[in-house]
Amino acid sequence: MKVIKELTNASLKDCVVILGNFDGIHKGHLLLIDKAKEISRAKGWETVLFTFFPHPTHVLTKNEVKLINTDEEKQYIAETEGMDYYVQFPFTEETALIEAETFIEDILIGHLGAKAVIIGTDYSFGKDRRGDVQMLIDNQDTYGFEVHAIEKLRQDGTIISSTWIRDAISQADVETANMLMGREYFITGTVIKGRQLGRSIGFPTANIKPEQHKQLPQNGVYITKVEVKGKTYYGLTNVGTKPTIDINLTEVLVESYIYDFDEDIYGETIIVKFFKYIRTEDVFETIEDLIIQMKKDEEELVKFFKIK
Repeated sequence: MKVIKELTNASLKDCVVILGNFDGIHKGHLLLIDKAKEISRAKGWETVLFTFFPHPTHVLTKNEVKLINTDEEKQYIAETEGMDYYVQFPFTEETALIEAETFIEDILIGHLGAKAVIIGTDYSFGKDRRGDVQMLIDNQDTYGFEVHAIEKLRQDGTIISSTWIRDAISQADVETANMLMGREYFITGTVIKGRQLGRSIGFPTANIKPEQHKQLPQNGVYITKVEVKGKTYYGLTNVGTKPTIDINLTEVLVESYIYDFDEDIYGETIIVKFFKYIRTEDVFETIEDLIIQMKKDEEELVKFFKIK
């Protein structure tokens, strides 16, 4: 998959373009992606996932939403879903004023070579949000591309939305979030050095600092899987401030104990996938009490994944 961050020199041809913000690429978004791949297979066109960066609320409002997936994580998902191109279009106060017609002519047709456009029924674009499904449908013959409008997907009668997923994650209900997304909620990051206490007590951990705008789950301990250098391992992950170790730490870190693993991975990028919340982030009176609890957590991990 090729990532395009600057359209000036981009001149694609015969593409199926999917439009959206794709915050937390969920099962509703996957319908758009599946439709694009279906058309691509049938007609031999390439697929383009088009999204804005940064998130429009981070530019136009003071109410910045937390991101279920960072841009790097969206790229990872797009690639695993088989997209040919990922377009990261810069969203600024200036680009927000682009007229819908200009967006269609210059970007969709001029740079992306759109032969088909896939769009959710409630999506809009351009100045004053004038570009929408109906505008595209009304002008598809003029512009020479197909328009495929995809209805919202519902789960138990409720529309699947990023807001629903974000709320579930913030309440530690990662199981619901995973069900709505069709994949595990995950956090990526580069492993940094901590105080290395875990290694001294038999539970070495890999610490990562989440991206600033990332939607984090409620502080606590989770059953996870950790992807390191292309391989996946079982894990226990603490999200929080490690109050037993440093009561003055206010920065939230993601700290993973990787089961049956003992390699130096400082500086490596890892992917931590969340499966189940098991307990709060507690303060223990002694390190010995922490070790006892960690052993209980490990038993939960072994039971959950049926590790032999």
